[in-house]
Amino acid sequence: MKRFLICIVLASAIFSTGAMAQSAKFAASWDTNPRTATSSDECISGVCSDNLDDVVVDVEMAELKVPEGKEIFIGVSSEILIHLVTTAKGGRKNDAGTTTNFSSTAKASGSVDVTLSLINDDGEVCGIAPSNNVTLKSEMRELTVTGGGDMTMLEDEEFWIEVGITTDSKGAHHFEFLGVDCTQGNYTLTATFNLTALAEASGYDSDALATVTLYDRMITMQLVRAVKGSVVDPDA
Repeated sequence: MKRFLICIVLASAIFSTGAMAQSAKFAASWDTNPRTATSSDECISGVCSDNLDDVVVDVEMAELKVPEGKEIFIGVSSEILIHLVTTAKGGRKNDAGTTTNFSSTAKASGSVDVTLSLINDDGEVCGIAPSNNVTLKSEMRELTVTGGGDMTMLEDEEFWIEVGITTDSKGAHHFEFLGVDCTQGNYTLTATFNLTALAEASGYDSDALATVTLYDRMITMQLVRAVKGSVVDPDA
């Protein structure tokens, strides 16, 4: 049995160009360049092989001036497609007078996680609430086909069943965060998208494929006043 894992790490920031916006109270950026992670595994008569893409890293950063007593309201949105294929075979065979059962399993999963960081020019970190990371989307599928039965089989005869499932799950996802406990200064915001594709095939005859694609995405940031567990008058 083999197991394969691939991650693509992407970082976006407040401006597509990476330019500074030191007096802005609200900013937004977007990117339409698709990013994809793919993993596959295949077993034929018990012999497995894999096919993995290379890891791609793309980093963009931007700055925003944060005054004293302000928090940062952050929104992260993305359209994500997770494509999963699982195929497995199970049955019985009579090889040289010996009857045996055989089965196989195929697993495929994909996910997209995002992690935020806010660091000022002095290396101080601004806290992220309620957490600095979240799973935007995750899908998993496992398929097992097992042979058996009491049928009488002739020598060199084989009986098997093959089952295959393909799913495409595409949708837009949005999460919101707060940058809290920030001292005054120029902060660099980084949003890191982590694409993970996993495929695992085992047994007599099976194959699995997982493809995760990050499509259009947007990040927004706004200076606000926020208090944990309280209602705040924005005009106060």
